[in-house]
Parts: sequence; C-alpha cells; structure tokens
Amino acid sequence: MQPLFSRLAGTVAISLFALAASAADLKITTQNTMAGNTTQGTTYIKGSRQRTETQMGPVHQVVITQCDRRQTITVSDACRTYLVAPMDEAETTPPPSRNAQPDPRPQPRLGGTLTINNSTSNTGETRPFFGYTARHIKSTMTMTSSPDACNQTNMKIESDGWYADFSATGATCSASARPSNMGRMRPDCQDRIRQTGSMRSLGYPMKLTTTMQSENGTFTMTQETTEISKATLDPALFDVPAGYRQVNDYQGLMCRAATDGSYNPPPTSTGTNQDDEMRRGRRGGRGPLCVAPITSQAATSFDHEAWRDTLISELQRVRVESVRLESNNQFDLRAEAAEKGCRYVLYTDVMDLKQPSHGRRYGNAAGVNANYQSTVHEQLEPMDDFVPRLDKTVTGLGANMNDGGQNALRIEAQDVAAELSDRPR
Repeated sequence: MQPLFSRLAGTVAISLFALAASAADLKITTQNTMAGNTTQGTTYIKGSRQRTETQMGPVHQVVITQCDRRQTITVSDACRTYLVAPMDEAETTPPPSRNAQPDPRPQPRLGGTLTINNSTSNTGETRPFFGYTARHIKSTMTMTSSPDACNQTNMKIESDGWYADFSATGATCSASARPSNMGRMRPDCQDRIRQTGSMRSLGYPMKLTTTMQSENGTFTMTQETTEISKATLDPALFDVPAGYRQVNDYQGLMCRAATDGSYNPPPTSTGTNQDDEMRRGRRGGRGPLCVAPITSQAATSFDHEAWRDTLISELQRVRVESVRLESNNQFDLRAEAAEKGCRYVLYTDVMDLKQPSHGRRYGNAAGVNANYQSTVHEQLEPMDDFVPRLDKTVTGLGANMNDGGQNALRIEAQDVAAELSDRPR
C-alpha cells in the first residue's frame, strides 16, 4: 500500500515549471490552486540556481534546482534530509552534495520501466507580465508503466502556460522537464525511467494550468505569479545545509516532525493563518477522510464492498467524516483523493480470516461466542506525505466471519478517530 499522489502533484508541478536562470537575484511570489485549495509559493533565483518553497498540504517543501550541476534537490528542513534527482534524460545517480551524509538503509530492488513521452508547441502568442514578455506554450507528457513496474500508471499531463525568459543578462538552465524521482516513489522498489521526445527549457511560468488525466478522471492545478521583486540572496540558500542526510526515496525524505505541527517553516513561506488552517485539517477538523477499497491476503473470500460499508459506518459512529475512493492503483487513488479534498487516505488490508483453535475459550473470556478471528492491517496516510500517521494490525473476534470482521473494523475506526482527535492520547 504505497502511496502516490504524496508526491505526484508536487513533483509534476515543479518539473513542468522548467525554469530559466538569471544573473540577477529575483524573488517571485505565486498563488497555487489544487483540489480547491489555494496556497502561496515563493521562488528565489540566483544565477544558474533557484530555490522554490511550497506548502503541499501539511508538508513544507523546498526544491533547489542546480542548473550548473544538472540536478534538483528536494529538502526537508523538518527532518534534515534531502533527495537528489538528475535533470537530464538518463536515469543516472548524480554525485552527492558536498554536505552529504550517506543513507544507511539498503538499496531498493529494480522494478520495471516507466516510459515518459514529452512534446511542446509554441502558439506564437506573447503577453506582458510584470515588465517581462511571456510566450504562450503548450506541452504534453504521457506516462506509461510496464507490467512489472513498482508503480502502475497510465496518465496524460497537459500544461498550458505563459513563460517568461529571465536570462537576458545571464546563464540559462535547459533541463528536460520530467517529474523528478518518479522511479523512486517506493522505498523498496525503483523503476527505470525511459524518456522519449524532447522538452526544452521553456522559461519561468508566469501563469500555468496543468491537467492530469487518467482512467479515473481529471485533476487540474494552476500557478499564477502575483509579484516579482529584485533581492540580494545568500548563495547558501541554493545548496544543502550542512549536516543534512541524503536519502534515496520520498519516504526516506519525510519524518513525523514534518506533519505533526511540531516544525514551523521559515517565515519566507506561507502565512500564519494558512498554516493554522492546515494544522486544523490534519487533525480532522477540515476535509473528509478518503477510504480506499479494501484489499485482502486471506484465503477465505468475502464481500469487500460490504466490509468497506461497515468500516464507513463505524467511522460515522465515532464522528469521522469519510468518503469512498473508487480507484484501484496508487497513482489514481491519490489523484482522486486530492480531487475530493481529503486530508488523509485510509488503507485496509484483511490479512487473515480463520477459526482460532481456542476460539470458544477466548470468546467466553470476552463474553462472546468467538468462532472466527479476523486480522486486519490499517494504515492512515496524510496526503502529500509517505509517513503513515497510523500503521498497525488489529484482530477482531466474532460468532461468524462477518461479526469478526465488523469487530476488527470497529477497532480500526476507533484507532483512526483517536489519531485524528485533538485530545491527548
């Protein structure tokens, strides 16, 4: 049960905003809208490097683009970790930053192939933005995975944007614009990336609409520049801080401090009111919980949808608002959850259904005629994060298989309510 959209919307958005570098230092403020939620982002440009700060749901994220080294670096200040991705077509491992500390975890196994095809079209139109002339460019990216790939997807991404060139007096950055680290969405498995077509440097997106289409629907996000100003920027902003640890995937990048409100991002990012809103949302005060289809490893068959109905009813009993997801793979599940405005996704995997050898003795002790034992694994994951808030296995006993399942699902619902509650646990 490895998530996607933790990072798909963020990585696609950042990658499609293929940037031109400038010799002058610039600070650019943007307004970003995704799934009905609007946030503020800030980009700093100094020579051939740039730094972009965004608030992706509960996660404050920093992406450093080093055009001189042909790499992008995603930084988690809360966790003191960072992830490096090459900017060029070949899926090679870039050299570590000079402040690198090795990732002690084992290397992931090799999965299948994710094929990415790019194309761009210049309409010939121009438009002024803040004293710069922007070109109207449309681009398309398709992503298709092989049957043995770690992350199964079949997606088309279209962007319609107005791009300005900031490079009149300095170097330019010409990166191929593919989503960074798409092959490393899971910690235990890494896909190869095969890129076809070409996507040259487009410039900086003064206004951009990106639409993602899959078999389960359409998802749209927008970015619009609201302010551009000149500034004198410290070169240290564009490199990894000393003491940070390099990791190999997005799960390694994150930690609980990044999502539980204990870390306050720098004042250069979003405002206090917005951060407060996000903290309320993380604790269940805003936005429903999305319930993924129930999966099973048990040998015994059962009605998966009926059990999910039971889980949703149990969540209602403990006052947790929930909606069901209909997608079947991780890419589409996350996209659907974002479109429905969910703050969390709840995954349920039935691991075993059996008659316990001492079921009646256990049942008598509990006051229940327990002939069946249901073992369920529950995982509660925040949107835009790979670190589960809840990851445990529970067992329910009952007079029959469905009763045992209902008791296990009731425990799961209570666990979720406790995790999302404002009350101390």
